[in-house]
Amino acid sequence: MRDWSLLRIRALELVREGWKGPSELARELHIDLSDAQALLDDLARRGLVFRDGPLAIAREGRVA
Repeated sequence: MRDWSLLRIRALELVREGWKGPSELARELHIDLSDAQALLDDLARRGLVFRDGPLAIAREGRVA
C-alpha cells in the first residue's frame, strides 16, 4: 500500500525544481502514469501547484 501523503510531499518537492509532467513524476517516484496524473490533479485542487496542460510547477510560498 502506498503512503500517498509521502508521495504528495515528494511530488511537490519535484515540481519546486521546475515544470514537471506526469511522466517525469511517474519515473522519479516509481509509480504508474495514472497515479502521477492523479497526484498532480490532487496538488492542483489543493492549490499547491499551477497547471498548464499536463505540466505543473509549485506555487510560491505553499507547503504540503
